[in-house]
Amino acid sequence: MKRKHLSSFFCLLAVWTMMACGDRPASLTLHSLFSDHMVLQREQPIPIWGKALPGTVVTVKLNSFTASSEAGEDSTWLVELPAQKKGGPYQLEVLADSTLRLEDVWLGDVWICSGQSNMEWPLERVGNASEEIRQANYGQIRLFDVPHQMEQSPSESLPDSVAWKVCSPETIKNFSAVGYFFGRELQQELDVPIGLISSNWGGTNVEAWTSAVMLGEFPSHRATIAAYDTINLKEMASIASLATDSWVQAIDSLDLGLQENWSNPEIEWENSSTVVLPEVFERLDVPNTDGVIWFKKTLYLSENEANQDAEISLGRIDEEDFTYVNGQLVGSMIGTDPLRSYKIKQGVLNEGLNTIIVRVKDKGWTGGFKGTPQQMNLALENKKLDLSGEWEMNIGTVDLPIAPKNIHPNNFPTTLFNGMIKPLIPFSIKGAIWYQGESNATRAYAYREMFPAMIKDWRVHWGQGDFPFYFVQLANYRAEQASPGESTWAEVRESQMAALKIPHTGMAVAIDLGEADNIHPKNKQEVGRRLALEALSKTYHHDILSTGPTYSRQEVLGDKLRLVFSNIGDGMKTGKNDKELRGFAIAGKDKQFYWAKAVLESDSTILVSSQYVVRPQAVRYAWADNPGALNLYNSVHLPASPFRTDSWKVSTE
Repeated sequence: MKRKHLSSFFCLLAVWTMMACGDRPASLTLHSLFSDHMVLQREQPIPIWGKALPGTVVTVKLNSFTASSEAGEDSTWLVELPAQKKGGPYQLEVLADSTLRLEDVWLGDVWICSGQSNMEWPLERVGNASEEIRQANYGQIRLFDVPHQMEQSPSESLPDSVAWKVCSPETIKNFSAVGYFFGRELQQELDVPIGLISSNWGGTNVEAWTSAVMLGEFPSHRATIAAYDTINLKEMASIASLATDSWVQAIDSLDLGLQENWSNPEIEWENSSTVVLPEVFERLDVPNTDGVIWFKKTLYLSENEANQDAEISLGRIDEEDFTYVNGQLVGSMIGTDPLRSYKIKQGVLNEGLNTIIVRVKDKGWTGGFKGTPQQMNLALENKKLDLSGEWEMNIGTVDLPIAPKNIHPNNFPTTLFNGMIKPLIPFSIKGAIWYQGESNATRAYAYREMFPAMIKDWRVHWGQGDFPFYFVQLANYRAEQASPGESTWAEVRESQMAALKIPHTGMAVAIDLGEADNIHPKNKQEVGRRLALEALSKTYHHDILSTGPTYSRQEVLGDKLRLVFSNIGDGMKTGKNDKELRGFAIAGKDKQFYWAKAVLESDSTILVSSQYVVRPQAVRYAWADNPGALNLYNSVHLPASPFRTDSWKVSTE
């Protein structure tokens, strides 16, 4: 009997010990969104939430305001502090059976910065990055970076490791460049603390950022949503990773150059051709622009030149290079941004013939030499030898299989809304900025429904009404088209423009900021500035022009068409006072487009014509993945958005 009582006592002791230690629910916690250095939204009610033992009364104090709530049976609690004016720094105090205190809390404006890789692109990889980072001492800008996480069902939580950070050269390097430049403009113009919440993931489509409830309204997605219970995201991710890894390994295993030792200058190359560098794979007339291509160049050096210290420079290479001089590997890098420069040790160069061989490996998008001719040289002690121009080229991976389709679940409908947007709700915000659309290019026409649906979806879930939502129209990309034709990227841009029908939206045009061989253009400063112009004009009601010339209507004048524009400011301009405008195409009833002559008729009108179209019916402007250099601006040097005056069926419709 005594043993039985002792046994019961030790069982109770074990339970009490567990409750006193980590297995007991925390008595009081805050959601991970709340930390030192945070910005809370001014002039709106402020939700604060977390967890506590059921029935616990939780009191929150901030700047002489107090609110209380009781934790429910699920341990969650939420209080709502009244709206307050900008200010700080304050202490946020949370009291229950214990006390939590957050320091350096400010009241200002909070913006969500979301989308795919062009929004995710970090400051350290933009143009003039080192100087931008050095100057990024902005104590009134605060940064919060949402980690990548995908969920099969809506999640409420974020990792405990996340926290707000004060903007500084140490904290800004890996933060969204577009988000930072947008926030910097606002902070300097408004003198208000700015909180930036970066929630983005490269290579993702709009459906991944939309809730299951909203996607269920679209017949094309109902079957996928209905099948969610049978889907294993971890297994999908594993399968996708294995397929990608296998394909990447095949790039090396199938490379004829490695098999036949092409890095040896004494090996003769069969089936080679002559090309002019720098150039990207897509313009070298090769059958497969992913994989490995080898390049060879020879040059002669005198005895004096061969005995000097030397450095070889090749500019930017996308995305991996192995550079050999006279058969010796002198350097290798991975990444699209670094300039390739490699020291050459004494004894590597020869008097007479020298052979430079570069193996370039690309796993997607554009690849190849992306620098300038001036960046390609062999630097000796007193001079530089030009390495641009003609090189011998040989394809290493002739039979490389097609890359596996992106089936990673971060592109699966709803997964990123569940994992990276839902955990932010109901944090009070001023608005959102968005840069995405590249991954929806093959379904560009459907984007005109899916993108507005996502905006509506976020607004419904946040419950703050029609908060401001500003987005970037896709920049120019890929090689210029020789003649007018169809373009999926132009169709995405049109779908993006259609979203402007939604109240409290705005669009930053980037058609003049792109790079033909780089899907991630480096001029993120201007992208952020143009987004900020939209916010300053439409949200903060500054008397400024925030958008470029906007097509309004068309008038038929015999063999010409007159186009009328709004948002011209003091009048439309050509970028460099050119007599004619570029990027215009015109068509008649046969729907065959020809490059057109386009001239400014007045401050707000343009006349368009072509000798090949006697009775014109439609005009298209900048209707291409990359329409090349354009020159239609308004008086504040904002570019016109691409447009078309016809309603003819397009390629993705």
